[in-house]
Amino acid sequence: MKVIHIPELRKNLIFFEKSGSSLMAGFFKSILDWKGMSIVGNRNEGETLLFVRNPMERLVSIFYHLGIVKGMNVSFADKIEALDKFLDGYKDKCAKSNNSHLQPQSWDLDLRGDERIYKVEDIRAGWDRLVDRYRASSNISFSTTNPFFTAEEYIKDFGILEDMGIPMENNDRMYSVTLYGFILNKLNEGHHHNESHLMLHTLYNEGHRHIIGKLKSITEEDMDTFGYNEQII
Repeated sequence: MKVIHIPELRKNLIFFEKSGSSLMAGFFKSILDWKGMSIVGNRNEGETLLFVRNPMERLVSIFYHLGIVKGMNVSFADKIEALDKFLDGYKDKCAKSNNSHLQPQSWDLDLRGDERIYKVEDIRAGWDRLVDRYRASSNISFSTTNPFFTAEEYIKDFGILEDMGIPMENNDRMYSVTLYGFILNKLNEGHHHNESHLMLHTLYNEGHRHIIGKLKSITEEDMDTFGYNEQII
């Protein structure tokens, strides 16, 4: 778990392992550095903001992170079989380990119930909507001085920074969108997103109900705690 406390705003940002924590914490730290706002690396008095990942996808990502099929030239069917065996022993592994990369997100923090929750999938989707509006043109009359997006569009789709209380001017907004593009490129690598996301979608699309049932059962508490019951994938 990584913590950023912003004294000026009296806010604690909490990033859980295997939820893009290093990259997401790096994104916010870079924004705060850019804005000249000081931070400390431990939790203090103030509001707590949690940045969480879909627990089912995160569990599949843990499977890949542990390297169970790393470097193996195996079929997808064999990967599913290996995942099935991993899920059978997952709870025992957690009980015997203090590795926060392995354990559920909710195990890493004593929740009080008044935390504000941000889903990393929603942040990604908002950024996608914002940048998808931009249409470049090869016409000679096309002006690159036109805004890539309006302040209203930014706040609607990617306004998390202002929602947190960080004052954002137009150049700050452009910097944050560009920076997140670099972060997203890293988040999309391997088990951070692509492999685990593809695996989960394939399990649903091909009707592997037995494994989906195990994933749901194991992650039920976190799915409920972080509001993912209506957002499976």
